[in-house]
Amino acid sequence: MVSSRRCPVCGHRMVPEVGCTSKGAAWTAWACRHCQHRETTRECPQCHEEHVPVASAKGPVCPSCGHRYNG
Repeated sequence: MVSSRRCPVCGHRMVPEVGCTSKGAAWTAWACRHCQHRETTRECPQCHEEHVPVASAKGPVCPSCGHRYNG
C-alpha cells in the first residue's frame, strides 16, 4: 500500500485514512491539509496496485489493469 501521496491540486503531502468496504476491499481516503482536496484510492485485487478508480460505463475500473470493482 502507498504510504504517501502528493496532492494533484497543490502538490502538498496528503494524509491517509485507511478503511475497507462492506465486501472487505481495501481503500484509502487521502486528504490534503493545505487545500482540503480529497480523493479515495483502492487496492486492486487483481494487480495489487493502489489507484484512484477510473469511472467507466460499467462502473469503476483499475487504471492499471482494467479490473472492474464490484463493491
